[in-house]
Amino acid sequence: MKIIGSFIVITLLVGCAYKSHTPNYHRSYQKCQVIDECALTLKSVIEGNWVNPFPTTKGFKASVRVTLKPDTTIENVEITQSSGNFEFDESAIKAVYDSKDFREIKGLKDSVRLKKFTIFNFFFIPDEA
Repeated sequence: MKIIGSFIVITLLVGCAYKSHTPNYHRSYQKCQVIDECALTLKSVIEGNWVNPFPTTKGFKASVRVTLKPDTTIENVEITQSSGNFEFDESAIKAVYDSKDFREIKGLKDSVRLKKFTIFNFFFIPDEA
């Protein structure tokens, strides 16, 4: 994870094993208290919802910008760096929207949460192992 200005950048490295698409609706929703912990929580939630449409293909990378409403529901998800493949990019967007909200970050002080997690970037990079 890298913090750039008021943006949080989270890198998602996912293995190449294929899984069927079952959004991660059974989350614990345990509130995080620290920025790094919250970033890891967001990564875990989104990662749990992502299905790479090309699990055996290496070299794809996409970046999305996520905008949250003050109540931690998703306002917008947009591709900021395309992988060059429509299906891969759409799978990244879908993984974020399938998360529904990120109420886990409500454990942060409002001022911190709004500054660090109103807009953040997320990278989808499959493992090359």
